[in-house]
Amino acid sequence: KSIFGVDLTTLIKATTPASSVASLTPIVLEKCINEIESRPYALDTEGIYRIAGFSDTIEEIKLAFERDCDHVDLSQERYPDIHAITCVLKLYLRQLPIPLITFDIHTQLLELRSSSLCLKTIRPIIRRLPPAHFHTLRYLCEHLLKVSHHSIRNQMTIENLSIVFAPTIMRSENPDPMIGLKNSKSIQRLLEIIIEQTHDIFSP
Repeated sequence: KSIFGVDLTTLIKATTPASSVASLTPIVLEKCINEIESRPYALDTEGIYRIAGFSDTIEEIKLAFERDCDHVDLSQERYPDIHAITCVLKLYLRQLPIPLITFDIHTQLLELRSSSLCLKTIRPIIRRLPPAHFHTLRYLCEHLLKVSHHSIRNQMTIENLSIVFAPTIMRSENPDPMIGLKNSKSIQRLLEIIIEQTHDIFSP
């Protein structure tokens, strides 16, 4: 069964047993983030999430997930280049048919006036996301906040992480690149606030 390019809600339903209160986050994100956060000094890597890994290695890891997602070995011995693992995570998010921040929520967020962007206005909109999208976004943003805490060494501030991730997780339903360009600053600012305020936005 495919993992990449599959609707997130469909994938979670297919991989979570009915009897289980298992994670509502996809295994690709879980395994990549676990490896990045547990590998010594990985979070200090300069340009983490900005620098590209080797395309052959990225494709190899993707195929390993497609073959047997439960037993993928992302260890340092197997894949010493952390950038390959971060690129697999970004590739997974980029290939979601419905982006992590869904098209309707994307529209509602962009309708907020820039002067009113804050926890109070953003939180209720984010909480309308489908459960799989909501929990995966929370998991990702908690991780990105951790990455930003190492920005003195890795140079990846919340602003820089938002520049990298906003076009992937907040893409427009309209394929016109000019629309994406027009909204790019707005979606970057929105994602900055979501990462900064992660604990308050996603708390019960």
